[in-house]
Amino acid sequence: MRVLIVDDEPSVRDLLSAAIDMVGSETMDMAEDGEKALALTLANRYDLVTLDIRMPGISGLETLPVIRHAMPRAIIVIISAYTDDAIKVDTQDADLILKKPFQLHTIRKLAELAKDLAKTQAALHALSEP
Repeated sequence: MRVLIVDDEPSVRDLLSAAIDMVGSETMDMAEDGEKALALTLANRYDLVTLDIRMPGISGLETLPVIRHAMPRAIIVIISAYTDDAIKVDTQDADLILKKPFQLHTIRKLAELAKDLAKTQAALHALSEP
């Protein structure tokens, strides 16, 4: 499973990373703002993306449709203290909205589900190979 964590707070990135690492990931990239998240999105494919809303520069809500368009099968989760901002805007591109502070068991379960989905998608794709 390939993971992108986008949050301007290093402590949140570290906490999310630690919780997801308990489940295991092939690759885990981190971005502290929307600009870096977009650059990573254009260069890589991810199975799970966690996205803060309020960050310096380009916000998470501005990056959300771009990330969804680039990776239509990825699980994209908004994780923010400002979930009211997400509710006011069209968030059809997000699979889940979690409010900070979040529960670690919720992040672990999310990572497990994303990992299972990535395996299933890979198995489906393998069926079409000669």
